[in-house]
Amino acid sequence: MTSCGTAVRLVQIETLSPAKDPVQYADKTFAIFNALHVAQEGDDGKVTYATDSVMVNLLAEGAKEELEKSPLFDDYDIPIFNLSLFCDEACPELHDTAYMASLSEQSQATLLLIIDNATTSLVQKHDGAKENTFCISYAASYRFYDATQHRYIATQQLNDSLSFVNPLLRNLTGEDIQAIWREVIRNAGRQFLGSTAPRWETAFRFYYLPLAPSSGAWDDAAFYVERGNWPEAMRIWGQLAGSSTGKKAAYAAFNMALGAEMLNEYELALEWLALADENARLEETGDYRKRIQQRMADMEKLNKQLGY
Repeated sequence: MTSCGTAVRLVQIETLSPAKDPVQYADKTFAIFNALHVAQEGDDGKVTYATDSVMVNLLAEGAKEELEKSPLFDDYDIPIFNLSLFCDEACPELHDTAYMASLSEQSQATLLLIIDNATTSLVQKHDGAKENTFCISYAASYRFYDATQHRYIATQQLNDSLSFVNPLLRNLTGEDIQAIWREVIRNAGRQFLGSTAPRWETAFRFYYLPLAPSSGAWDDAAFYVERGNWPEAMRIWGQLAGSSTGKKAAYAAFNMALGAEMLNEYELALEWLALADENARLEETGDYRKRIQQRMADMEKLNKQLGY
């Protein structure tokens, strides 16, 4: 992008964002449990309790996939258990503290996610040769049990539906629709549990690059930005901020604020934005200042969620 002899170059970055619905995972070992009991009577008359719900397993797989993207679970393979593995007969109530303690001991987890009360439906409607419509509804409960506190610390309810309407859907087979259902449920697990832990998100920033006539120093700084060498880019921008006046000094100061943000020096970033304002009023400075201030607030939440 260019404006009045100045280019604005975008930079794609990855930022760690705090959880919107935080669960305190820090300093805990974690496991997911499929708690949907289905009674099955064998040929010998013995009743066993299996937990083979496809839906709950898909929710668990989606949750595991999303949570393992969080730095809280670096190099940690989240286990998924069926409660049937721990019960030769009807499982005790999930409010039985002795039973929950045994689950914690056997799974070697101090924080247990219990997924149960799962229901789903897939309703199809046909409108002749014109249209095929189907609706997927699903619900489940998520309960987090902290074995160190001997109590449930959070309960959340998943309840949603998706409708698909398209003339082309009339060509889908039953297997196609089942595959869509499976991905919808797995994605529900990703999205729902993804909000409980810090996660990496893609964001964009920009910096100024005055066009000719200008010294090659601006291009040199851009060279280092493209390679992620922010300290070297800042060394050049700092020199430009000190040797330029007016808008070019403001551009260099704005760029310095970006470099400071990339190095997690948020107070320093605000100082450079103030210096940019002293040299020239840039339209983007105010918005960037608010973004930095929000980032500072987010960092306070992040540090707490990460156990720092």
